[in-house]
Amino acid sequence: MVANKKNVLVIGADSFHTKQLEKLAHKKKYQIDTSLGIEELKEAALKDKKEWKDYLQSIEQKVKKGAYDGVMAYWDFPSTLLRSYFVDKYSFPGASFLSTLKCEHKYWSRKLQKNLIAEYTPEFELIDLENTESIGAKKLSYPYWLKPIKSLSSQLAFKINNPEEEKNIIALLRKKKNPLANVFSFFVNQVNLPKDIPTDTSRYFLAEECLTGNQFTVEGYVFNGKVHGYAIFDNINDKSDCSFIGYEYPSQLTSDIKQSMIDISEKIMLGVGYNNAPFNIEFFYDQKTKRLVVLEINPRVSQSHTLPIQYVDNISNLEISCELALGQKPDELVRKGQFKYSGKFFIRAYSDGVVAGMPSSSTLSKLRKKFPGLKIKFPIDLGMKLSDLKEQDSYSFELALLYLGDKTHQALLDQYKEIKKHLNFQIVR
Repeated sequence: MVANKKNVLVIGADSFHTKQLEKLAHKKKYQIDTSLGIEELKEAALKDKKEWKDYLQSIEQKVKKGAYDGVMAYWDFPSTLLRSYFVDKYSFPGASFLSTLKCEHKYWSRKLQKNLIAEYTPEFELIDLENTESIGAKKLSYPYWLKPIKSLSSQLAFKINNPEEEKNIIALLRKKKNPLANVFSFFVNQVNLPKDIPTDTSRYFLAEECLTGNQFTVEGYVFNGKVHGYAIFDNINDKSDCSFIGYEYPSQLTSDIKQSMIDISEKIMLGVGYNNAPFNIEFFYDQKTKRLVVLEINPRVSQSHTLPIQYVDNISNLEISCELALGQKPDELVRKGQFKYSGKFFIRAYSDGVVAGMPSSSTLSKLRKKFPGLKIKFPIDLGMKLSDLKEQDSYSFELALLYLGDKTHQALLDQYKEIKKHLNFQIVR
């Protein structure tokens, strides 16, 4: 570590965001340690409890020796819970473990929302997969969503349209255990849960009503007991409403609905005792019925939003996360970035197959010259079977991730369509 510099440990760094973190370290004169990688953590999250405990001890040795001033995370499980675990254990600035777990345990989170913001909470119920006498949801009508209490990227989440699907999907879930259940149960058992909150996160699932309207996400943080909402994204779903096409920033919503989302966010985050850390909360808003509903609470910044916010505001949410990790109030966003509109978009396949062809380097070079803000990530390689991809939703496979910027909302969407047209993939089925 470097003397006289603030030292921050990133819990789960990746190569794509490490470049931004390096620029941030130079700008703020920080020392940011990115040696604890997200792929290592994701692999560890699949271990049994004993293996996880051994792995956790090795990380704790790193934290003890590191002379860190703070810890930050921008990926989901197990990064976010590890961050708060170390906050409690080593007295770093940040949100407590208990308040973070209240957000991460999706059934507990819903129960708390019902008490704090009942009007904005969808109908839900707990499903016991081992209950053979009464299969599926009892109070909800079809269609409804069946989700794990904890998962990544909508893994093992299914839309249940009828009794036959319900029977088949529950049978599938009984055989296909949640791979995160062991390590998540370790975290759950660090606290005394209320009696009606399950600790067995493989056996119990969450059933929720299907929501209508459009989806949005509020990015914000709590500092010294005050909630700040600094960015709102429009989330664009495909025609099935089961997979994302993209996230666009800034939102096209009217200012009154934006303010309502921030007000609801304040009630939730303060109500669960969350403080001095970032969050993002997903909402559904139905323009026809005027109904506004919370979909999910995430106690971290969204890594998907990092570059789009940087494009528009010239400050990334990683900077906000880092400042909070050091107990400092982040700078305000001032919309002085390279573009007025930005977004992250997906190109997807909707059936399995083997990748036999990908866009050529010359095609990519031409597209990058035409669209200055374009950055592309390929989660696939030649010869890969799409079903071998990790952290995919239950209905599609990611072929490419696109980061774009432009001068208008429509120009951004047109750019996405043009790029998508030129990115040719060959999938052999």
